[in-house]
Amino acid sequence: MHIRDDKSSKGLHHRTARPRQPTDLATPEAELSKLPYTNCRTRILNLKHLPDIPTGKDVSDEQYREIFQRYLDAKRHSSSFHANASDNSVRDEANKNAGLEESQLLRSAIQSLTTGIAPPVAFPTETVYGLGADATNGASIAGIFAAKGRPGDNPLIVHVSSVAHLEKCLGGTETDSAIPKVYRELIDQFWPGPLTILVPVPEDGKGVKFAPNVHPGQKTIGFRLPKSPYARFLIAVADRPIAAPSANSSGKPSPTTALHVKEDLDGKINFILDGGECKVGVESTVVDGLHDPPLILRPGGLSKRDLREWGIKQGNIWQHVQNGWEYKTGVKRKREAVTDTVHPATKTSKAAHNDSDGANVYDSPTIQTPNNEHSDLELESDISAAPRAPGMKYKHYAPSGRMFLFEAPSRCSIEARTKAVYDKLGELLNARKPEPNRAHGSPKKLEDEVPTHHLTIGILTSVSWPELAGLQEEWHQLYPAWSDASAPRHLSGHGPAHYSLSKPADVEGLPAKDVQLYGIPLGKDSESIAQNLFAALRTCDALSCEWIFVEAPSSGDASTEQDNEEFETVLERMRKAASEITKV
Repeated sequence: MHIRDDKSSKGLHHRTARPRQPTDLATPEAELSKLPYTNCRTRILNLKHLPDIPTGKDVSDEQYREIFQRYLDAKRHSSSFHANASDNSVRDEANKNAGLEESQLLRSAIQSLTTGIAPPVAFPTETVYGLGADATNGASIAGIFAAKGRPGDNPLIVHVSSVAHLEKCLGGTETDSAIPKVYRELIDQFWPGPLTILVPVPEDGKGVKFAPNVHPGQKTIGFRLPKSPYARFLIAVADRPIAAPSANSSGKPSPTTALHVKEDLDGKINFILDGGECKVGVESTVVDGLHDPPLILRPGGLSKRDLREWGIKQGNIWQHVQNGWEYKTGVKRKREAVTDTVHPATKTSKAAHNDSDGANVYDSPTIQTPNNEHSDLELESDISAAPRAPGMKYKHYAPSGRMFLFEAPSRCSIEARTKAVYDKLGELLNARKPEPNRAHGSPKKLEDEVPTHHLTIGILTSVSWPELAGLQEEWHQLYPAWSDASAPRHLSGHGPAHYSLSKPADVEGLPAKDVQLYGIPLGKDSESIAQNLFAALRTCDALSCEWIFVEAPSSGDASTEQDNEEFETVLERMRKAASEITKV
């Protein structure tokens, strides 16, 4: 099915049809979600050429639209001026055409969000890059699932440009808010920012009608007001609620630059809007305030400590917020009749509640608060049910190579921490054949018969490990048959530290391969580690690392209580990416 086809092939994109089975009873949107657009001419549009976009929380949607209109008018005026100039040079003509094309392409990108028959658009936020489509159009949303290869029961977060925009979506007004009361002070404090709130799906006839595949199997939708002025600008000009997960192939590390997006989605989408590197580096915190106590369903850029401290100052329910995700024991919430009572959580260690990473999923009761403001909510207790928030069910953030996460308590010595790395390396080398990360299949095939093949290992250090986890210093004690091929150095004076070892002759029990070690420092504080983690995992993919050793920060390593809370968020991401976790 051709969506658009012009003689120059610019913007060409189509879905490759697949025959339906006679017994296929899937909805059209479900079928489309399996058929990604192909042959797209993926272009990166630099948003830095836009005029200064205001960043204040009180900037209105109309202001953003006026800025866009002035920008288009200025480009048209500039084009007309150059066309009428008698001494128009070749350079002037090129600049004129480039500026006009930029504005036309940006307008095309925004229009593709509103037509319903175009691929989704990648855009920057302060957390990670998002892959956006009109949240009211099921066919457009299906394009997100298709481009990412995302499971159809994984809900999407809807992004709005302002609180007024959210009210409009929910059917509220200035005098009669449709936003649940439990969230009103919360979003006034933390929006715009990395916070997603779960809100009941609007009843028929109220607000906008959201596509069912935005909230598959759920009676709630997650909403967020991003802090990035580029994101708010885009959403306001499109005048649509924009559903957007991270703009990557499903399960891969989330993208924090436009180039990361292109690596995964080149040829599957038309436009990547480049706003520079994301400042936060991990996704938003997802909270469920419809239960007492409120739950954090996905940790993210806003910490539990932030929420609790603010809740204490305000004397509200958020001082009691709890984690709604765990790795050992979960919380089972019994379904009860609708009453004026909020039923507390009850603990369970039932194995059926473990997800693929060992994380437990919370069951939610059917509740109604004393203010009678919330809808009837339910979460199936079976893990086969749809997750309530992104990241609750499926493996995420995994690199192509096999990732080993090393967790140690703060009291653990450096020697003990690095010895665990040496021991694991020896175990893997003796096993001879590296195993792929099951999340994405095999990395590049290892050709054992080629003597010059490199066994490539990435080493991600944070608060305690020395460079390359000290492997270059201990290597000869572990494997005396190996010899140095080069001293530790940095590629082109910057980037990963690189150490090379070679073994020219086969030695019993060891693979006949050279070994390349690449060290990537994540930083010493929570902010740096969060910002650099996904980019570092993608660097390991680019280096074709078969094995990736990652140092997990521990709570005792934190220099401040804030770091302690934010280390928890980073650790959750690391665990989801890991193939194996070693407790030191």
